[in-house]
Amino acid sequence: MLKKIPLYPFFLVIYFVLALLAANLTEVTLDASVRPLFAALILAGLFYALFRLITCQTHKAALLSAFVLLLFFSYGHVYQFLKDTPILGFNLGRHTLLAALYAVLLVVGLVLLRRARPAAQATGALNLLGATLLAFSLFQIIRFETLPSAAPTTETKPSANSTQTQ
Repeated sequence: MLKKIPLYPFFLVIYFVLALLAANLTEVTLDASVRPLFAALILAGLFYALFRLITCQTHKAALLSAFVLLLFFSYGHVYQFLKDTPILGFNLGRHTLLAALYAVLLVVGLVLLRRARPAAQATGALNLLGATLLAFSLFQIIRFETLPSAAPTTETKPSANSTQTQ
């Protein structure tokens, strides 16, 4: 079943939201991820529907939408990395340069993936990859929520200067 139905675009967007939540569990609550999760799933569904209309192929639409979603969700991470790391003396961490680079990647990637023949053959492997990524994030979240907090205890020891009454 996982080899036939392309679920990986949806696994991918769920992973992106849950990975961000897992990285910030000490600062946000679980319910803070509900709205972004639904928004990401709607975005994935819209891209999938758009590419399904364009290509008339289920597997190719899933592959194209996963590629676009990967570019969309990776932009901020790539920007943060390139902002602080010059490459060959060039600072690519500027939005104008990075947006142009992403636009070129988007066009080239869409053209190459649109022409790719074995889109259905990759579905099983991409579903497995997406489910594995999702499982890692879920494991981190569940472990954090179920294990006792590793936060330091708030025991106060009387200081030497304080007076004790008996």
